[in-house]
Amino acid sequence: MTLSQPRLRDLIEASSEGAGRLFRENGYVRPLWHAIKSDGVPLIVRSPPGDKDFAVTMVRALFEIEEVIRYVFFDEAWMVVEKRADNIPDIETKGIVDHPNRVECIYFNGEDLQEGWLCARRLIVRDRAGKGRLQSLEFYADFGNATGRLLGLLPRGTKQ
Repeated sequence: MTLSQPRLRDLIEASSEGAGRLFRENGYVRPLWHAIKSDGVPLIVRSPPGDKDFAVTMVRALFEIEEVIRYVFFDEAWMVVEKRADNIPDIETKGIVDHPNRVECIYFNGEDLQEGWLCARRLIVRDRAGKGRLQSLEFYADFGNATGRLLGLLPRGTKQ
């Protein structure tokens, strides 16, 4: 890693600043990928429209072609962070639309070939008129047993 290549946490913080600007200007953010190639050159990619599985497949292929070593994905999301594992099956079957602890946020998911994964979020607090305001960036100390289509997008065991 050279000095021109930010560490994963730094990349998430930079992406958070950019997401904050977009949110203040537009009132929302669209799914975006902020990646760093093996030569240190940044790559910014809007998420392909349509089916999420197809979009992730396209991004995974692009990352392999472009030799991406680090990325952050961010988008608006609803989430519930459950401390009790016995609540997880209920969330998986019923969803979170009516969950009393769901929160609106901008979710940041980052991966680095050497540093692993790191997640963060910025809560969105809305006033009575629906105008949103972003809270500070919060990193997750424990990534837990996270799964999903947005994990493991970097090619392992290939050119680095």
